Amino acid sequence: MTSSVLAHVIVAAFPVGAIAAALSDATTFTIPNKLTIALAAAFFPVALILGLPVQTIGACAAVGVLALIVGIGLFALNWCGGGDAKLLAACALWLGLPAILPFLFAMSVVGGLLALTLVFARKTALGALVPSGPAWLGRLLEPTEALPYGVAIAVGALIAFPSSPVVQALGGH
Repeated sequence: MTSSVLAHVIVAAFPVGAIAAALSDATTFTIPNKLTIALAAAFFPVALILGLPVQTIGACAAVGVLALIVGIGLFALNWCGGGDAKLLAACALWLGLPAILPFLFAMSVVGGLLALTLVFARKTALGALVPSGPAWLGRLLEPTEALPYGVAIAVGALIAFPSSPVVQALGGH
């Protein structure tokens, strides 16, 4: 396997982890700690293998820590779940400074669209389709259920990922 192919394979850890988190949140309303820890931990070896400068790795880590602090605050206010806070931090770590603003914007837009879609689906006849669907769909369409915001976090992160230092470093591999 060439180093370029290997680099692309290891960078795929982020989209795979983000998609897994979104699917887990949509179907179970939880994002496993093992998943967010693995996603965050995978950043450092990937960054080193890609040859990211120490300053860039440090900036990414600072963005991730700041996102974790904000996420903990949102969790303390009961505005998001603990898994959402940890996923926000793991994604921010991978995205770093260049991609954090596009991430936050995309996450907000996707989150708003997700909320509107679920409100509409929960208040209309779409709920009548639930008995014929999977159990997780019934729970997702339950009017009193929370919003699986991990979906918006993951989609926003995937939209912003091409602007990240990790993806930019692939140009040299």
